[in-house]
Amino acid sequence: MEAQMPITRHPVKSVFGEMRVRYREEASQRAGPASAELRNGPARPVGSGTARSRLTPREYEIVQLLAEGKSNKEVAASLGISVKTVETHRANMMRKLGLHSVTELVRYALRDGIIEA
Repeated sequence: MEAQMPITRHPVKSVFGEMRVRYREEASQRAGPASAELRNGPARPVGSGTARSRLTPREYEIVQLLAEGKSNKEVAASLGISVKTVETHRANMMRKLGLHSVTELVRYALRDGIIEA
């Protein structure tokens, strides 16, 4: 009967995996608030500025349509863009405005006069 060799990871892959983990740890230690600002843009309080000054014209259009109750698919069809583009714009708006749900986006639109109740 032949002796079975234990299953081990490939030595080169193991070394690269360890190097990758170490690099990520070092990078996260070096990264501070300044690098987060570079990635995400400057932090702004939710209530600063007007809707027009914080949103691009296309984002303003999209928030208006979403706040009126239209779905992503309906917004995409009315603007002649893809659903994925609408989702991307919505995610960017929510990040810029510090919002976490579509409900908060609608409340923002009401508060800033983008739509009327």
